[in-house]
Amino acid sequence: MDNANAIQAPGSFVTNKGFNLITKLAAAQATLEFTRAAVGTGKPPEGYSPESMIGLNAYKMDAEISDYGVQDDTAYVTAQISSDNVQEDFLATEVGIFAEDPDEGEILYGYMDISTDPTYIYANGSSNRSKFAEFTLYMLIGSVSSVVAAVTPGSIITKETFRAENMQ
Repeated sequence: MDNANAIQAPGSFVTNKGFNLITKLAAAQATLEFTRAAVGTGKPPEGYSPESMIGLNAYKMDAEISDYGVQDDTAYVTAQISSDNVQEDFLATEVGIFAEDPDEGEILYGYMDISTDPTYIYANGSSNRSKFAEFTLYMLIGSVSSVVAAVTPGSIITKETFRAENMQ
């Protein structure tokens, strides 16, 4: 579950809506479905708790989900972004993981503030530079019966993931 190449900021938070979803799914013995990941250029306003987030503060682009897993009451989701489709340079300062709520539709489940260690993403073709960044969020899932994620076909997998999958 540990990926040495991923940015692992101290502070992946499950949102209040995420905790409500855990309660619903555990009671129904239903599956937690992570639907997408996204990055932004904002951060929580001063004095605002990340758990209260309902969306990214300054959405910039969707990310690809490349990996996920579960260990005990914690799940991890690895999100990737590439400068391939980026039109203008930006500084990624927040990451969000979204999940499907049976009553509300898609909600922000997990949030990570990386504003103290942001990642600069170059525009495609700017100065012959490209950028690839990977972020792993670790989030509580409680006692939900199972977890699935919408892994993006064509995302880049690590050697560790490739080896682990081929060893089974």
